[in-house]
Amino acid sequence: MASFEVKRDGRELRWVAVGETGEPHGHALVRRRPDRRTFVFLRDAEPEAFGQLAAVTSSGFVPARRESEYVVDVATAHGRLRDARLPAGYSLVSVEEVAVDELRRLDDRLRQDVPGTDGWEWDAAGFLDETYDPEQFDPRLYWIAVQRPGGEHVGLVRVWRRPDAYRLGLIGVLPQHRRQGIAVGLLGQVFGVLDGLGVGEVVMEIDDANEASRGLLVGLGARRIGGSVELVRDGAR
Repeated sequence: MASFEVKRDGRELRWVAVGETGEPHGHALVRRRPDRRTFVFLRDAEPEAFGQLAAVTSSGFVPARRESEYVVDVATAHGRLRDARLPAGYSLVSVEEVAVDELRRLDDRLRQDVPGTDGWEWDAAGFLDETYDPEQFDPRLYWIAVQRPGGEHVGLVRVWRRPDAYRLGLIGVLPQHRRQGIAVGLLGQVFGVLDGLGVGEVVMEIDDANEASRGLLVGLGARRIGGSVELVRDGAR
């Protein structure tokens, strides 16, 4: 059996599992998010190294939140959403028609009601880097719901075009505009585009406590394919 040693690399706030000859076998990376939570992610860890990395970085942590991963067949979802429309008084606009600062503020507001991201507040540079990353951003898959005639941005849907899979990043509506069918209208738009592009499947993560989102997407044919547990340490943010 291979023997590993876990070392902390303070320059990048990470832990590295190294073999007997010093070669890396996996990393535990630290990331500070815009909601002021600090996360540790295990990356590229071989099976033997995974347990040691998890042990050295998980001391004092307890489960706080559970999230499931789902996949949905695009053609099936589009078929069930074919007649979906926004309610009267609302319209759809492309992300390309919305100023970056306004989009960032809407993103911040919507995240306050997403389990695990309350307190999220983007800085301008971070929002630009993540939102318009050319490896995943496709303006055809990013739509905003607007209330007329005032022009308030009240909801959005976005799908990331990632190398390994298309991923539903967010479907959200501001609280005062919910239960009118806006989320269904947004999903109908983006799944119509996805179907037209020939995309077969889309993956997504849903907090296990988010019954409304889970019910909506399971109703479109989403099926669970995995899950994860978020661990927290008392007093650590």
